[in-house]
Amino acid sequence: FSPDGQTLASGSNDKTLLLWDVSTQQMIGGAIRGHTDAISSVAYHPDGKIIASGGADQTVILWDVDLEAWKQAACKLANRNLTAAEWNQYLAKEPYLPTCATLPK
Repeated sequence: FSPDGQTLASGSNDKTLLLWDVSTQQMIGGAIRGHTDAISSVAYHPDGKIIASGGADQTVILWDVDLEAWKQAACKLANRNLTAAEWNQYLAKEPYLPTCATLPK
């Protein structure tokens, strides 16, 4: 469980890491891939922004799950806000908001 108890991370024999919303019991996003064999252990960093997974492939992978850091990286890479069409495609149920606060609408 994440430090705030809102998210559960699970690893499995199919080599994937899954994130779950505890309150809705729904998966968050899709399966996260990187291991070449079963995942046998999963642990959150105390700040909740990094997950470590250990696998039967004898590797440990550190996953950045800090949504704000991903958002900042996407804004830096795209250098623009989502268009109205993109917003409607992915977030149609939400009112439009600039995705990159430091960039023009």
